[in-house]
Amino acid sequence: MQSAETASERALADEVRAFLSRESSRSSDLPRSLDERMAVLQRWQSACYEAGFVGRAWPSEFGGGGRPPVEQIIVDQELAAAGAPEFVNIVGLGVLGPSFLRFGNDAQRRRYIPPILSAEEI
Repeated sequence: MQSAETASERALADEVRAFLSRESSRSSDLPRSLDERMAVLQRWQSACYEAGFVGRAWPSEFGGGGRPPVEQIIVDQELAAAGAPEFVNIVGLGVLGPSFLRFGNDAQRRRYIPPILSAEEI
């Protein structure tokens, strides 16, 4: 087990912190209305996806980042430490997407993975 961060891991953490300072999204700022809340959370996940912070370790050929899993852990730690909102498409990210990656065919992966990651489809 590696206990010290590498320079690239520190740089990634800095990149996430800089993104968060620009975006300034916090869970406590979310609207109470379900429709408004869902819209805000979809925009939030989409912005995080565009920044490369959602599905970072998922295969790049299907819309993911193709990066080492430790990088997603670093991103997730920084988001949590900042009190950022959770991603709206939690079922897609935690269940459906991994199922398509494991059991789906390439056409299904190309069709479903990108909109799961970007929260275009919930």
